[in-house]
Amino acid sequence: MRNGRCRLHGGLSTGPRTPEGLARSRRARWRHGRYSVETRSRYLRLKAECQAFNLVAAAHRALVFAGMRQILKAQRRELRNLKRRKRRIVWARHDF
Repeated sequence: MRNGRCRLHGGLSTGPRTPEGLARSRRARWRHGRYSVETRSRYLRLKAECQAFNLVAAAHRALVFAGMRQILKAQRRELRNLKRRKRRIVWARHDF
């Protein structure tokens, strides 16, 4: 044969070699485009945007929870002081 192989035992095709043949082969094997360069770059861009959003959301959550902790701490302190005042009043009313 022209490629120097045995016609009967030459093995499988080595595939297209020219740029036109390679492009034709790629078009023929196209299935869904999930792994195309455009889809992959869009996926990576969206992934980066999601990570940035999650960082902002986490920072916001931390601020909100810090504010809530301060409010709860103040309320607990106020409740503790009220209980102490109540105990003092109760003990002051007893005649010993």
